[in-house]
Amino acid sequence: MLIFLDTEFTALDWEKELLSLGMVSEDGQHHIYLEVREYEEKDCSDFTLEVVLKHFGKSPDAQCDYSDFGARLRSWFATLPGDHVIACDSDVDAWFLRLVLQGRFPTNVRPAVSAVGREFDGDEWELSLASYFQSHPHRSRHHALHDAWALRWAYHRLILGRAPEVDHD
Repeated sequence: MLIFLDTEFTALDWEKELLSLGMVSEDGQHHIYLEVREYEEKDCSDFTLEVVLKHFGKSPDAQCDYSDFGARLRSWFATLPGDHVIACDSDVDAWFLRLVLQGRFPTNVRPAVSAVGREFDGDEWELSLASYFQSHPHRSRHHALHDAWALRWAYHRLILGRAPEVDHD
C-alpha cells in the first residue's frame, strides 16, 4: 500500500530544517502528523513564518521533539498491516524521511521512495491538488497532513481515475 508523505520546513535553502511531517495511507484509514515542538523563527523564511507556522499548535498530540520523530514514525508504521511504499512529490520530503529514520526504514516499508505526480504536466497535477482544497475548504495548503491528503486525492483521481472511496473530515 502507498503511504503519501508531505513535509514542511524552515526555508528553501540548503540549511533547511524539518518543521512538520504528515502521512496518510492509500486507503485513507491511517494517518500521522508530527510537528517539531521547538524551532528558531530566525531560521524560517518569510513564507514559512506567514504561511506554514500559522497552522502549528492546533494538534497538541502532534507536537514532539525532533529527536522523537523517528520513534513515533516507527511505532505508527508498526500498526499498519502489510508492506508499504512511501509516495511523495518532492525529493526534499523523501530526504527528510530518510533523515528522521536515520536511513533505517521499518521492515514493512520499502526503502525506495516513489515519486508521484511527475508523470503529469505540472498544470494537471497542480489542478488536481487544487481541487482537493476546493472540495475541502477547511483544509489548508502548506500543512503537511493536509498536503498528504491532497497527494492521495490527486493520485486517486489522476492515476486510478476515480475519487478516493474513503475520505476524511
